[in-house]
Amino acid sequence: MIRKNLKVTVCAFILGLLITVSTAVAYAATIYSNWGYYGPINGYSYKNRSSLMISNGWLNTGADVYNQAVDNIPTGYMGAKARLYNSSNQLIDYSSWHYNSSACNNFGVIISKNNYSHGYYYGKGQTAAYNGNGYTIYNTFQTPNLYF
Repeated sequence: MIRKNLKVTVCAFILGLLITVSTAVAYAATIYSNWGYYGPINGYSYKNRSSLMISNGWLNTGADVYNQAVDNIPTGYMGAKARLYNSSNQLIDYSSWHYNSSACNNFGVIISKNNYSHGYYYGKGQTAAYNGNGYTIYNTFQTPNLYF
């Protein structure tokens, strides 16, 4: 009797653990593009990437830009724009341009929605670097596709 109860308890524990792990994967999947490198532009070298994440039923995509060095970059020198595409390469959603509002080492923007149709999506953002007379725009690499 004790052995039977122990088997039931162990099976229930393993089942609960599997459900917990599969739920965590389903609701917290985050993927990134490869890093892209550019510069120097107006004295600074940058790297950028896109991200795509599913969290609690929301699809989030972002674009990030970093100074390749450890020092801060002046206010307004970095910009980012998140863009979301479906697997047919159609632009589905995008943010407006945002720029760093204080001196910092990195900057990013994210858009988040829960009303997209089910299917595969990827992120491919844009970042901007102040060149002394406006901005030079760079695309990030695209993320792998993720099912939403």
